Amino acid sequence: MQKTSFKGKVILGIEHTEYNDRQITIHNNSTPNTIYTLVIQSGTLKDIHGQTLEHDHSEQPIQFHVHDSPPLLGDISGATGMIVMDPGVLDEPFYPFMVYNYSELTIRINRVKPEHYHSNLPCFNPYSYIYEGQEWYNRLPGEELLNEVVQTNCERDEPKEIRVPLKAYLTKNSRVGQLIVLIEPTKKAWNECQSNNWQYRQIISV
Repeated sequence: MQKTSFKGKVILGIEHTEYNDRQITIHNNSTPNTIYTLVIQSGTLKDIHGQTLEHDHSEQPIQFHVHDSPPLLGDISGATGMIVMDPGVLDEPFYPFMVYNYSELTIRINRVKPEHYHSNLPCFNPYSYIYEGQEWYNRLPGEELLNEVVQTNCERDEPKEIRVPLKAYLTKNSRVGQLIVLIEPTKKAWNECQSNNWQYRQIISV
């Protein structure tokens, strides 16, 4: 198989379907927005009777049009609400969540006290529309410990688990404490995946 946009040949796999002796399957790692021309070398494909598959590609070329890849869809998912972790069970406490196609995320961690909790916090509300003027978004309660962008190194269309280590943000000796964790895609990651307004992005918080 030959790509019309390059000189040379592209590696091609050929598979014969056992239950159908009238067809073969060809496959390769296609490149989007590319036209491939199939060239059958004389005498290379034979059936059980020794007959060869011939085709005059100069008179009737066989071409395949590979279109652009579909747009990416991004997603993040994880436990929300109130979570209690036993400090005697986990030597290295962490918060796990799944990410899908987002290239980078913003992770925020605040140390809080019981009086900081209220019903409007994102961990208690499954937001589908985020207004950046909201008080909780611009100023999470408590002491800010982390607010940084992390690279996910995701493979396209492959879910990936990410663990946010929490030990450094807890009391050193007793490894206890109360934290708010908020995770969201960056504008860059959102624009790579979604066509909706940035304010409709997904946020997970615990």
